[in-house]
Amino acid sequence: RAAAGEGAVYLVRHGQSTWNLAAKRWDLWTMFSQVDHPLTAEGLKQAQDLRVRMREAKFLSDGTRVFSSPLARAVATTIAAVGLDRSIELLPAAREIAWPWCGPDSMGTHGKAALMVKVLQSLQDDTLQDQALDLVDASRLAGKWSGRESKQEMHARLRLLLSLVRPAVRPSRARDAADGRHWQNSVLVCHSLLIQRLFKDFASEALQKESPELLLRLRARKLQNCGAPAIRSASPPLGAWQWGLDGWVNPGT
Repeated sequence: RAAAGEGAVYLVRHGQSTWNLAAKRWDLWTMFSQVDHPLTAEGLKQAQDLRVRMREAKFLSDGTRVFSSPLARAVATTIAAVGLDRSIELLPAAREIAWPWCGPDSMGTHGKAALMVKVLQSLQDDTLQDQALDLVDASRLAGKWSGRESKQEMHARLRLLLSLVRPAVRPSRARDAADGRHWQNSVLVCHSLLIQRLFKDFASEALQKESPELLLRLRARKLQNCGAPAIRSASPPLGAWQWGLDGWVNPGT
């Protein structure tokens, strides 16, 4: 949890997808015969269980902003875990890493209507269609947003992602931010390789010194499905923006 005077970003890995399950079984047909793999029944249960844990840990408040990768398994996880009582903004910058190669699970479904059909199939609840179409904000998905990327393109979009999801102080209460009560925290549902890459490329010197074993695990192992590390954030002097897990990250490096 964030300390006083800080906001927090909760990075959530999506629930188990059909790609994840097929990879365990060496089921190459399921892995490579489709793109944008949906959740399995187990993945849906993981997301629903996460909803309970998020309530217990008080992840969400009235001002919490919710973001998701536009890949179907992440959107379905977000809806199942967070619900549809607030807007969910889809961020192309939060899609799975597509460098040095782009697998079928990194390819997205283009068009909001087609995406939501796949998402609602994962949720096994067609009654959510109208509400989901209203509350899922796909305005950033114009044009082609998935496909293979260069290392430079990957780093550029990760820097953009950090700038989009960083906690914000509610403008009308900026003077009261020091007590930590008026931060707009963020929840981002995304992917294992992306989370690993954030800690590989943007981890701070403070984190490396204070929690080297934790950082090594975050860099070397995929986060479990529906795992959710919290990143604490504060505004340092001179208006610089840096944040990190129990330390600082500099998105500009």
